[in-house]
Parts: sequence; structure tokens; C-alpha cells
Amino acid sequence: FRDDCVLPARLSVMDQDGEELTLADTQDIVISVLKCFLTKRSKRAVLTPKEFLAYADEEANHFARRQVTQYTLCTRLSVKSLPQKAFTVRGCTVAAIKNLKRFALPSALTQIPAESSLRGHLSATRYLPVAVKTEGRSVHEATSRALGAIDLLRGLWTIKATSGRFLLVEDAHKRRSISAVRSAPIHTLHHRDGRVAYENYWHDPSYAGDADLFVPKEGWSRVERYRRLAMLRMASSKYRKEVEDLVIRYANALDYTSPDMCFLHLWSLLEKITGTVGGKYDDTIKRTACVFADAPRVKEVLGFLRMLRNRFVHASVGSEGRCNIAYTLKYFVDIHLNHLISNTFRLDALGQYADLLDLPANYSVLQGRRFLLSKAIRLHSPATN
Repeated sequence: FRDDCVLPARLSVMDQDGEELTLADTQDIVISVLKCFLTKRSKRAVLTPKEFLAYADEEANHFARRQVTQYTLCTRLSVKSLPQKAFTVRGCTVAAIKNLKRFALPSALTQIPAESSLRGHLSATRYLPVAVKTEGRSVHEATSRALGAIDLLRGLWTIKATSGRFLLVEDAHKRRSISAVRSAPIHTLHHRDGRVAYENYWHDPSYAGDADLFVPKEGWSRVERYRRLAMLRMASSKYRKEVEDLVIRYANALDYTSPDMCFLHLWSLLEKITGTVGGKYDDTIKRTACVFADAPRVKEVLGFLRMLRNRFVHASVGSEGRCNIAYTLKYFVDIHLNHLISNTFRLDALGQYADLLDLPANYSVLQGRRFLLSKAIRLHSPATN
């Protein structure tokens, strides 16, 4: 590349279905592009952005034509048992592992230092072993699909299990995740017969110890009923994938044991839901509050949360009672996620939800707009022109 070339901070590669490839697969494509260029051109040649994109398109096409291979991802969940034998989620099948010995361990696991927290997890965890039947054109794509299925399950269970819940003040100092169900810090990929498909492993670099096992207070029936109904409603939604992606982001945000990081990721999720990414904070607050009967009070609370966010982002100043602050923001996110999951307003696209929230909250004003809109529709109708 020339020194004067302006390149994006992050390169995205889309497949023929419009899906973004994993970061690892994108990196492999970029490396292949550079290798291909170096073998075809002299050392003094310059790779221009136009040439780079041409090479990248060619490599992406090669990736798209790869054969899809079936795999099984092995991981664990912080539960004693699953509420049913198996789940079908996002094209994957999730089930508890009855015989863990049939899955060979990748050689990289034996190299984890004895003093590492990951080694402690492997030797003493009480998490339930879980297998996810998945597939992909690469091990990274297959793993991403499997983890997405697991995170969607965890997110839906957590919404129901923790909705409206707040930590007691005396417990707020404890450094722990506010997610109901955590996944293991280590994931391995195998062929369907149990053989190792990838000699390395995926892990959570922020892992600081196992969470308590999730035991629903009233049993699994209430939580699982919500999960089944939510998946049925999302299946009939025209923006199903977008809502599922939001639930997955929600599950990952709640995994952070740092309350400040959890809070920041929840705020980012709220901006996505309200369509105000890169926009004004006042719009985020207005749109978030408009679904509440006591909108003025909610705006005051959100204004306070915005101030805490800005203090942490711009001055690295945390807040006291940070777990409770994260729980407060989570409460607002839960309300909006439930509207999107159930498609309360029968919308056709995720962006319409943000447009709906941006409308005036005054009933008389809306009535006046509807009157004028009906006239405008008649004025501009093709039948009248």
C-alpha cells in the first residue's frame, strides 16, 4: 500500500447471502490477497486499493464456493440441567453431552499453565457440558454459528429470569456478571464423530472464575415458556435476524463482570434499538422514554445515566453502586427488547421501530398528523394523478 492511501479501520467481507464473514475468515482472505499479490508482482510494485479490492473479491468468491462441513462445538453452560432434551436454534442443535469422553481434546489445551484460571475451570467446573451441532465453510464460521445459537438461548432465558430484578445495595460491590446463564470460557470444535477438527480452542480472555449455577426460582417451566413463545414470535417477524442479533448482543453485554463495561455495551445496544447510533443523546433518551407512562421521570433517570456514561468514557471515572446502575439501564433495554421480540406494533422492519419512537408522544398532535397524512395520501395517490 502507498503511504497516502486512506483505508478503513476495519474491513468487512460479505458473502453471497449478504452475511458478514467472521473476523478470522476476513483476516485469512486479506493474508491470501497479500500472498497472491507478492507472488505476481515485483517487490517494488504498489498495491492500490482498487487492486486490493479486486483480489479480495476473487478470494471471497473462492471462500463462498467452499464445501459446507458439519461440526460439533463442545462448550458448557452454567446450569445443572437443560429444560428439554435438545433445542433447534438458528439452524443448530443444542443438547447436553452424555459422554464427554468421546470428544478428543485439542493438543493446545494441554499447554495451558497450571496456574491459569482456565486450567482451574477445566479441572473443577460444575458447568453442564453441551454439544452444538453446527456447520460452516470454515471452522471459524461453524464456531460463530454455534456460539450465536448458545447466546440466543442464554439471552432469552436471561430476559425472563432477571427482568425487573435489582441487586441489593450490600451485594452491589461484588464483581460478577448479571447474566442468568453463562457459557464456558473455553470452546472446542470437533467432527461429528468426536475427532478434533481444530487443534486450538476459543476462549474468553476476561474470564475471572465460574459463576453460580442458574436455578430458576419457580423451575424451568416459566422461563422456558417465555423462550419458546419468543422464538415463535421472532420466527414470524420480517426482521427476525436483526432481533436475534440484538438478543445475542444483550447476552454478551451482560457477561461482563466489570459493571462499567456491561453498562457501556447496554447503552450501545440501546442506541441501536432506538436508531440513534452516532446521533444525539437527547434523541436516545426521548425515544427510550416514550413507551413509558411516566416518560418525564424516565427521562430524568436516563439523563443521569448518560452523565455517568460520559464521565466514564471521557474521564475514566466510574460510579458508586455500578452494578445497580447497570441493572437500571438493563431494565429499559429489557422493555424495548420485549417489544421487538413480540413485534407488539406489527412492524415490517427494525428501522420502523425507531421511527415509531421518534413520533410525538402527544395524542392530539398525532391525531392532527393522521388527518393531514390521510389527505396527503389521497393527494399523491396514483389513482388521482
